[in-house]
Amino acid sequence: MNLITLEEAKAHLLVDHDDDDSDIERKLQEASAAVLTYLDGAPIGQPKRDEQGAILRTPEGEVDYLRDGDELVVRYEIKAAVKLLLGELYKHREAEQDGEMPHQYGYGYLPRPVVALLYPLRKPAFA
Repeated sequence: MNLITLEEAKAHLLVDHDDDDSDIERKLQEASAAVLTYLDGAPIGQPKRDEQGAILRTPEGEVDYLRDGDELVVRYEIKAAVKLLLGELYKHREAEQDGEMPHQYGYGYLPRPVVALLYPLRKPAFA
């Protein structure tokens, strides 16, 4: 499941040609999968809010999510996280690090800006 469209991905990457579409699509799938894995089942929908910013609920007490027709609107911070991770994957295609750990994240971890956007949404893990 891609969390943003190919058009949104290309706009973020400032790509205005179709030559890299298949590569961008694969990286978009990878970035979306990594974000979904990190979220570990947390809801991805953008909640409806009232004028004061409070989250609206259905009569059954469930969070009411925004929809675009039949499609769920993905939370804005999740879209931003996918775009950031996609940018990393697109820029550093070979992920060569010459044995050095990048300062913004370590081996096996998402980049810190991505985690900063997603951490408040993630379900807590219990040992």
